[in-house]
Amino acid sequence: MSPTGLDGPGGRRLPALPWTLLLACVPALVDSGALEAAAAHWELADAPHPYFRPELFLLLYVRVPLAVVSSFALFLLPGVLLLPGDGDRASLPLRRFTAALCWNAVLVALAAVVVPDGGRGGIWALFALLACIPLALQRLRRPAASPVTAGLGWMPPVAAAVVLLVPKLVWESFNGDGAHAYESVRLLLDRVAPFFPPEAGPLDGFPGPTSFAFAYPGVYFLRLFGDVEAAARVPALLYLVGLHGAVFAAAGAGRVAVTGAGARLRAPIVAGCCAVYLLAMAFSASYSPYMADIALPPTQDTLLLAVFLGFVWATVAGRWGWALLFAAWTHASLPSGLLLMALFVVARRVTDRKRPWGPTWCEAGTIAAVLVAAKVLPAMLSALGLPSPGGEYSAGNLRERLEFVQVAHVARFAWAAVPGGIVAFAALFAWKRQDRVARALTLVVAGYFVFFYVQAHVSLHHFVPAMILPWVVLLRLPAWESAPAARRLAGLTAAGIVVATVLAWPANTRPFVASKRIVARMQDATTARDPARPGIFVRTQALAERLPRTVEQRVPDEALGVAPNVWATYLADGRGAESEPVYRLVDDGAGDVAVEVLDEEAAQRIEALRPPTDTSAPLLRAPRSMLFRHLPNVDGPRFYDLGWHLRRIKRSLLGTGSEED
Repeated sequence: MSPTGLDGPGGRRLPALPWTLLLACVPALVDSGALEAAAAHWELADAPHPYFRPELFLLLYVRVPLAVVSSFALFLLPGVLLLPGDGDRASLPLRRFTAALCWNAVLVALAAVVVPDGGRGGIWALFALLACIPLALQRLRRPAASPVTAGLGWMPPVAAAVVLLVPKLVWESFNGDGAHAYESVRLLLDRVAPFFPPEAGPLDGFPGPTSFAFAYPGVYFLRLFGDVEAAARVPALLYLVGLHGAVFAAAGAGRVAVTGAGARLRAPIVAGCCAVYLLAMAFSASYSPYMADIALPPTQDTLLLAVFLGFVWATVAGRWGWALLFAAWTHASLPSGLLLMALFVVARRVTDRKRPWGPTWCEAGTIAAVLVAAKVLPAMLSALGLPSPGGEYSAGNLRERLEFVQVAHVARFAWAAVPGGIVAFAALFAWKRQDRVARALTLVVAGYFVFFYVQAHVSLHHFVPAMILPWVVLLRLPAWESAPAARRLAGLTAAGIVVATVLAWPANTRPFVASKRIVARMQDATTARDPARPGIFVRTQALAERLPRTVEQRVPDEALGVAPNVWATYLADGRGAESEPVYRLVDDGAGDVAVEVLDEEAAQRIEALRPPTDTSAPLLRAPRSMLFRHLPNVDGPRFYDLGWHLRRIKRSLLGTGSEED
């Protein structure tokens, strides 16, 4: 992959679009059902060697990768047509990726109104392609502009990633977070905002006004590939394409472009870091005791870093229109986006005190404008009669997160360093060799890392910014400008990537399909059928009385865990038992739902199942008491109840209550 993704080997310009990317879009048009066909063979996940199935070679290792790569080409096509090939070439891949995000967000919202749940498969691909015709005509009317080039360097790495991960992408069952993400994306099939109505019960808290951005690209692939798990997972690979461009845009912001050996060596190094990051997130970033799901959190976290680095590039380059756009995407991706932007504005002020105040006020104003828009959003949705955003990431939730703290869990340094390739994290300590922007990012990483390090209850994915931002710091080191120094640094970084791969290797790579096997013995026989789906989330809560929730302390050692929304998703998709069910959801006559066990012996066999657990890498594994606040801390470092101490101080100052309260 070239440093910018624009050029071929030796700096030769690739063939001009439209023909190159149009040709790449063909598999998405004619074979969008490849992922659905592959998903039908999910039972092979329990067979020996699930990652190598020669009898399905053409389907798994040719058709599926071609369909995924082609879908990305189709998705990115509007961005390439919208932006000419001249200007800042280092940031061009990022700007095209972001333009494609915006174009397709509008496209899927329009489709929800015009063809709700109608445009699917090849029809959707054709619709998306035809929507690009005005852009193509506009480009043809400007023959004097520089030829639009196709940055296709991302295609081989993406195809390789799909080949290596195809069983996990297409066969693995959802966990609770993955099913929640999938259902959030499905909401956009017939509405313009991905927020649950109140009848969805416990699921209506997510997404909220600071966590919904991932759904718009997600529904694009859901329409294209159908109602399969992989449709919610492949966007994570698309965001890696955007992240690659964002890293180089931020690395080149405000600097003279690196040429020669340094330029050639940096791209494969970043690609290697992306591979380690994907390995760690795909197998180790989870709240489930059984497996990690690529559908969430890798999709959200990767998109967040791609657009935040766009904010970094835009503010350093003084491109305030782009800065506002990236700030909006960053704020809508995850709540931590606001923290990252605020830290960066403050860090730039600290590292460059002679910098004029004008740009700083512009940065602060950009963030403020986005905050105002986010406050207005719920009122706008209510006025349109649409559900309001959820409140999972509210200020009250943040207060609860900061109530318990710790200082002894030093493994969190490895959580930040290993998924990023190790050497990049070490570059943060080369303070004297960093320029002002690199130092600002170093301070951002330090502040962000400390903020989550002291929290008692965290997960691996909370440290994603500390994994990825050091890549930019590494690429901005002056060593890349000298051929001998660049080769030494590249060799050291490559060695770090190899070591990180070993440390991040999961304890068990086998796809988890137990949920599919169990739901195949379930049946929803309630009369309260809900074509809009949300109601089934409430009905499946009754299953938790028979099959404990995954968050309960006795799961997974003493009981088989269940995330009720996983059953809800599969039952709503029609994957329940058509004959010989073991569990049946029925109306109890009092307006509630009961679970009827039709075969007690079969039910006991199901409930005695103990699927493989702790599939994550041992170094990246979080104790369950660290993941869930309600569990007693019996397997982690000592936690300190900061809230209790604050309440005690308050009582002492006010002279009320007693120490025993």
